[in-house]
Amino acid sequence: MIKDIRKNLKRTAQKTLINNNQEDIPLRIKISRRIWANYNPKVDSKKGFFDMKRRIYLETNEFRKLHNIPILTINRNLAYEAQKQANYLAQINRMAHDRRNNVNKWGENLAMGSLSVAHFGVRRWYNEIKNYNFDNPKYKKGIGHFTQLVWKNTKQVGCGVAFNGKIVYTVCKYYPPGNYIGQFRQNVPRPMYE
Repeated sequence: MIKDIRKNLKRTAQKTLINNNQEDIPLRIKISRRIWANYNPKVDSKKGFFDMKRRIYLETNEFRKLHNIPILTINRNLAYEAQKQANYLAQINRMAHDRRNNVNKWGENLAMGSLSVAHFGVRRWYNEIKNYNFDNPKYKKGIGHFTQLVWKNTKQVGCGVAFNGKIVYTVCKYYPPGNYIGQFRQNVPRPMYE
């Protein structure tokens, strides 16, 4: 009987510990975990990363909702151009922004990683929120991916993903672009929830 009581106490303590730890996890991580649950990159890589792109759009808009700003619509032309750039990056095997971004008025975020972690790109971009000062909003190094992701005036997005057998390259293009000096306060609002 005492053994049963100890087992029950131990189970209760473990459940409490797990629940308490869940409460300490930032909402952005919970969102990302929920969206990427059961994602299989090996299977998806054989299908052109269709599922990864779908989840990238979903995660992007979930993060935007945290800031109470409009979600982005998918633009097929942007997606086509992003896919071209992702293919190019996979071919040259390095990161490089598209030289046509300024002429075409596109914003752009890039990510790269092994097949097993490549889907963390949007989360890594959003995690730059830790470097952003909402009390003194302005551009500085280490925030540009985050601010483009949640830039209020941006309305459309298109993403591409390419794999060269070793590294996965992710490119998302945005229109209109973000990160304009003097416009951070009105375009990068605080999140409603932390």
